[in-house]
Amino acid sequence: NDGNQIMSDGMNIENSQQENVWCVCQTPKSGNMIKCHNELCKIQWFHWKCMHINHKPRRKWHCKSCRKHPTHAEMCKDQ
Repeated sequence: NDGNQIMSDGMNIENSQQENVWCVCQTPKSGNMIKCHNELCKIQWFHWKCMHINHKPRRKWHCKSCRKHPTHAEMCKDQ
């Protein structure tokens, strides 16, 4: 197991509801989504489309801001 959590239209992820907004686009769950592995990430879930992901990553995935500032998760808002 590579540790990547994927959210798709057919899967329920803990605490995910349609009215919740996710990703840098701040819209509800739609299509495939992936969770940032930085537990401090303020956004946590991202749409594959917004992150330009075409297939499930082989390794743990971190959003762009968490890759730049891994100990400053509040920076995720600046993505």
